[in-house]
Amino acid sequence: MLPKSRLFAVLLLGVGVALVTAAILAGWFMHSDSRMQLSPARSTMTLVDNDATVYDPVAGTSDKHQQVVMQRHVTITDPVSPTSAAVRIGYAWLKGNGDPAGLLDASIWSYHINRISGMQESDTVIASVPGFPPSQHDFQALSIHFPSNPDTDTLPVLDPFLRAAFPANRTATVEQGGRTIDTWHQVIRDEIVAEHYAATGNTLTLPAGPALKHYSAVRDLQVDRQSGIIIAETVHITEKYVPVDGGDPVTGLDFRATTPTAERSEMANRAALVPTGQGFSATRILLGAGGCVLIIVGGIGVFGAFGRLPEAGRKKTGTRKK
Repeated sequence: MLPKSRLFAVLLLGVGVALVTAAILAGWFMHSDSRMQLSPARSTMTLVDNDATVYDPVAGTSDKHQQVVMQRHVTITDPVSPTSAAVRIGYAWLKGNGDPAGLLDASIWSYHINRISGMQESDTVIASVPGFPPSQHDFQALSIHFPSNPDTDTLPVLDPFLRAAFPANRTATVEQGGRTIDTWHQVIRDEIVAEHYAATGNTLTLPAGPALKHYSAVRDLQVDRQSGIIIAETVHITEKYVPVDGGDPVTGLDFRATTPTAERSEMANRAALVPTGQGFSATRILLGAGGCVLIIVGGIGVFGAFGRLPEAGRKKTGTRKK
């Protein structure tokens, strides 16, 4: 039977190995940086304008003082890895109180996102017209997540209307609740939508003749710098049908909205829970260092070093001549 000293040494050795293993595995399964979080797997962002102008194709007029709702549903799906994830984004534009009869436009976007940079890692597949095959696009832009602590003041941000990337500039930085919030300002000037992609709604026949849809937007994104989470969005979107042969344009959509207060608070709370990496790294170092010390001490004890000195002393005392 092993002496108690050796049994204790074996126990120390086992605990040390467990601590070192935990430190190593923590670096694989847990991440100290602010990459895009996988939880919650589903989230929704809503923008509401209660005084929008929207074109009524039946009446042939632009109706003012209408409620228009934009919803963006994000779902994180398999496959996922430490550096990437598959995402599915549903965009829906609704007129009125959300009744499906008031649907103005809808599309579903699918792609793989880099969880660290926020950029697309694959082609984006967009399905928007029932009965027609989806289209594929190669975007290099940010859409639902920003990189942590970007070292540049200009980043490409995707505009879902035009299905294209446009630069956004960091124009302001404030401290809110101990968090650093950057404002990224994007301006898109008069663009012809048909030059970006083909769709039935890109043209309209007016009394003045055929007209092309023109689009412009001003967008402000408030982003938590450390986590890369978009806290809020403020946007002004204008769509106009401009007659090809000249004439007065007709407003297709005039939409101004900002993220509701409740959603802002929810996203801010989510950003505050993202690890900064400082405490995480310190914990891993302590686990690894403590485990190494226990392995050394336990290894010495396993080979009987703790029991030899007292045993040698007893033998020497027992052979002393009287």
